[in-house]
Amino acid sequence: MTIGENIRRIRKEKGMTQKQLGDLCQMADSAIRRYELGKSTPKLKTLHKIAKGLGIPTGALTEHCGPEYQLSPGAPSPDKGSKKSKNPEYAWDDWLNSNNIHFMRYGTGEREGTLIKFAGTGELYFLTKEQSARLSALSIEQTKILIKAMAAQNIR
Repeated sequence: MTIGENIRRIRKEKGMTQKQLGDLCQMADSAIRRYELGKSTPKLKTLHKIAKGLGIPTGALTEHCGPEYQLSPGAPSPDKGSKKSKNPEYAWDDWLNSNNIHFMRYGTGEREGTLIKFAGTGELYFLTKEQSARLSALSIEQTKILIKAMAAQNIR
């Protein structure tokens, strides 16, 4: 399955036209058409806009699309051999932000890690650097459960 096929499938499930989705994303319907036909691949920032327009998490657009499109820290870079190499960690950061999980790198002397806040509930958690590295590309709900479980180990 491709990102374009996912965009088309979800758009149709929501009963939207390409024009309506384009308007919601503040882009031309011709761009939506190119993505759906596989003539162009949206950049991560554009994926976020499309996902927001469809009212879904960004990860839903990359589901079943192959490892080069997975939004996780371990995902290989699609243009590894090109001049401009992407850092997969930034894709993970973007994925967290797009799912209303705010984070900040944090260190307290002997412990380094990440402070994580779920924007919807205001819940705040601390994960060690090692725990943060273990988070994988799960659904947003599974990721939240994993963050809570790992953070519980850090409470003294």
